[in-house]
Amino acid sequence: MVARSTTREAGNIAREKQLEENGYDLMKMSTHYPTCELCAPLQGRVYSISGNDARFPAISRAYRNGYRNVHPNCRH
Repeated sequence: MVARSTTREAGNIAREKQLEENGYDLMKMSTHYPTCELCAPLQGRVYSISGNDARFPAISRAYRNGYRNVHPNCRH
């Protein structure tokens, strides 16, 4: 669980930084099935990395635990 959580978090951080460096502020959370009840309402939605785009929620709302994952062992 630690290995999956840590590597997924590192990948999420890298993708966010790459998008920002290329001038993008929006990102879409992956979609896969089956999914847990925590991820189900979040997956497939578009989020604002900076939180400054009023059309979309800030990605920090999806990452509620202080990490760059929705929950430990998350595949998103």
